Amino acid sequence: MNYNSICCYDYETGSANPHTCSIVQIAAEMIHSRQLRVVDKFSSYVRPDWDSEGITEDTLKFHAKNKGITVQAFKDKLNEFPPIEVVWPQFTAWVDKANYAKGHKNTFCAPISAGYNIIGFDNITTSRHCYEFGPTEKDKFRGENRPRLFSGVYSIDLLHHLWFWFENQKEPKNLKLTTMLEHMGVPEDTIAQAHEAAFDVEWCTKILTRLMKTQRWMTAWREEAQKRRLEFEDCFVGEFK
Repeated sequence: MNYNSICCYDYETGSANPHTCSIVQIAAEMIHSRQLRVVDKFSSYVRPDWDSEGITEDTLKFHAKNKGITVQAFKDKLNEFPPIEVVWPQFTAWVDKANYAKGHKNTFCAPISAGYNIIGFDNITTSRHCYEFGPTEKDKFRGENRPRLFSGVYSIDLLHHLWFWFENQKEPKNLKLTTMLEHMGVPEDTIAQAHEAAFDVEWCTKILTRLMKTQRWMTAWREEAQKRRLEFEDCFVGEFK
């Protein structure tokens, strides 16, 4: 049984390359693992280094268009906030509040990361920033440092989970978050707020907890029937006779 908190998080970045991008916004919600409810939230914009390779004009135009403002107005907004050297320690300290290790914080007790396409993007960005700013821990097998912010074993990528549920259906037409929200009945004017980190995190959390509640309902022990609706124990026994 899992007792690690689940951290649903998202970055908005200055480019589409997770290996070089600058973070311009961080948002996250901490989910209680047993109650499946949000117990804490984090959100902050970040002032990037405008001369870094992690900022591209096309990506800035994308963000500005989504917000209905000019690129210069978007830049002015970001300039009101601290740089990543300030925001990153604030974010990691917030995550560490949910790391239940009694002594030194470690990946075994760390929150499980969750989000949309985080394996292909956000987790890579997280690791890069952990190596640069911390936190890291010593890998006892390899003898080298590794990122320590989130669980080193589990990560929940909703893009992969939704593929599992919908791979045999003709609809929705694709697995983009906005397409999935439309398919799930979210109003169009609400979906228009997508690609803003706090919004994306809120709806990823809603989808994730709905899926997990469904899984728990399917696998819960039913006393009256003395069985589960979906049982994996001994499910292959008859195939070996």
